Formats: sequence, structure tokens, C-alpha cells
Amino acid sequence: MKKIDTLLYMILCVCLLICAPACKKGDAGPKGQDGQNGQNGSTILSGSGAPTASAGNNGDFYLDLSTMQLYGPKTASGWGSGTTLQGNANVKIDTFNIAKTDWVYSAVYWFATSDGSSQGYVAKYFDHTQALLTQDLINTGMITVYGITDRGLQPNTYTTLPYTFMENFSAAYSFNYTYTIVPGKLRLFFFFSKNNGAAPTLSTYVPPPLKVKLAMVSGAIVSEVQQLIRQRTATKLPL
Repeated sequence: MKKIDTLLYMILCVCLLICAPACKKGDAGPKGQDGQNGQNGSTILSGSGAPTASAGNNGDFYLDLSTMQLYGPKTASGWGSGTTLQGNANVKIDTFNIAKTDWVYSAVYWFATSDGSSQGYVAKYFDHTQALLTQDLINTGMITVYGITDRGLQPNTYTTLPYTFMENFSAAYSFNYTYTIVPGKLRLFFFFSKNNGAAPTLSTYVPPPLKVKLAMVSGAIVSEVQQLIRQRTATKLPL
């Protein structure tokens, strides 16, 4: 009986050795079709005053910082009516002026161009001290900066910063306003970026006066906005 078992085992091994080379991996199948692109995520816009019809895309939200009303989500019919948020005491507005002689030369405005690489622009700057700019507000709140860039022709029109405007005549360079925030201080920058020609000499250039509005929204209000957005999105409340 043992001889028969041994014989069968040897026959099985021989069959495996003969068949194994023929058991090759099959060719890969054709690539399946790509799935559909997902929908774009919603964006929370903000400004002073109700949103214009052209602002934002469908699905976006808009926070009017002057009245603390939240609009959205935007639909094909428009923004609809806003919802007033509670706790307006947690919204602080700081308005101040920068005279043309207040700009200081010079500082460097840095930004990352790729991972591990940065680019800097030599700029004039103005430092504004504000004790309400705490690390907690920076981490959990919402901070926006606006400027009236033309106090002659548009004395009541605020523009959201950062702001870039191309020189009209030759398009050789652009004017730039931007800012950075650290605890206790807002720093504003003014600089030129070259397009296809030379820019004015920044060290002797006198920037126009600038009126600035700094809006600071505490983390409590931001949490309320996030909660309200979740509720309106989940329940699809009528606008």
C-alpha cells in the first residue's frame, strides 16, 4: 500500500512539473473608463454689503460682514434672502488710513512658488498694531482686509485685498497690495511686479493714500456659520 501511495505521489509531482510552465499569468485586461468628475466644493465668500448677482457660483455661500447675514447656497435663481447670525459682539471692525508718506521702504513680501522654493518682492510696507489679532483669532476665526484704492474717483468703494492692477498704458508692470498677519500686527505691502517692461523705481515712488478696513470674526461666529451651512445644505432650506 505504501508503494502505491509513493507511486501516486511521484506521478503527481511529475504532472505538476510538466504543467507548471504552461500556467503563465494572463494579460492585463483593458483599462476601464474614467469615472465622472465630482462636483466642485462650495466656497464661502465675504464682503461688505449684500452679494451681487454675478458673485460666486451655484453652491457657494456669502457672508455680509456689515450685517452678519449669511446668504446661500446660491442657486440658478440667485442668492435669495440672507440669514442673520447671532453674536454680532464677536465681530470687530477696525478702519484706519495710510497717508502716502506713511509707507516705509523696504521689506520683502515672500510667497512659496513650489514645495521648498519661495520668491520675494521688494516692497514698501505699513505696520498697523491691533491687540485683537490674537493667535486664537488667527487659528480659529476669520480675518479679511479691504482697501479703498482710489479715494478720489471712488471714495466709498472697498476692494478686497490682496489686489493687483495692471498699468493701463503699456501693461509693462502691475501694482500690488497685499498683507500678512501675525499676533498683534497687520502688515500691508505695496510693490510692483514686472510684466513685459520696466517698473517705476520703488524706493522713490510715492504710493497713493489708502483707507483700510480690517474685519475680525471670532471663532464662535465661524463655528455658527459652519453649522448653519451644514443645516441649510443638509435640509435644503428654501432661500
